[in-house]
Amino acid sequence: MDNPLILIAALAGLALSYVVIPVAVDGWARFRRGVRVNCPETGQSIDVSVTPSSAAAWTFRRPGSLRVAGCPRWPEHAGCDRSCVAHV
Repeated sequence: MDNPLILIAALAGLALSYVVIPVAVDGWARFRRGVRVNCPETGQSIDVSVTPSSAAAWTFRRPGSLRVAGCPRWPEHAGCDRSCVAHV
């Protein structure tokens, strides 16, 4: 090949389409219906919804990447520290 940058770009595109995207989609699919967690305030098991982008990031094992999008205890306790997802 005349230009090695084209080859590098093609390899990066293949890696993105065959590795990164499927792993991110798997994380999103796993958490799209929510996550069962133990509420640190009440000790009860509840289902919370997480943001799709944080679910995709979680599949790459980024600690603290899950973000709560909805909780049955909201809006009364919307100011909580959301430490329930730290144990997922």
